[in-house]
Amino acid sequence: PDLANALYLTSLRDDAMGRFWVCPHSIRGESMEDIAEEINKFLDKEVEGVRVISPWMVKSLGLFTTHSAELKEMLPWWIHDYTVDDSEFCELFDVQPMTFEQSIKETVLSYKTIH
Repeated sequence: PDLANALYLTSLRDDAMGRFWVCPHSIRGESMEDIAEEINKFLDKEVEGVRVISPWMVKSLGLFTTHSAELKEMLPWWIHDYTVDDSEFCELFDVQPMTFEQSIKETVLSYKTIH
């Protein structure tokens, strides 16, 4: 939802074109486990749920599938904290991201609608 709104807002301003923007986001200090736990709150009970797998398991799966082999390149971003600063966008466009809980809920509901 925040991304769609950010795309809309940037389309309204000529001075926003041709720049790199970090769109508003609500993940601020949550771990991958926190995100998975929040997603699972909104999944139907018959769905198994989302889990975080260990780095060694990602690497092991890479021996058998190409897709999993490519995932290991993302491990540094998944296992170490990092911060993405959206303050420039939020200040210029006078917006704030949804709450963490609301953004997860809307994302899961959107997924359910499509699938």
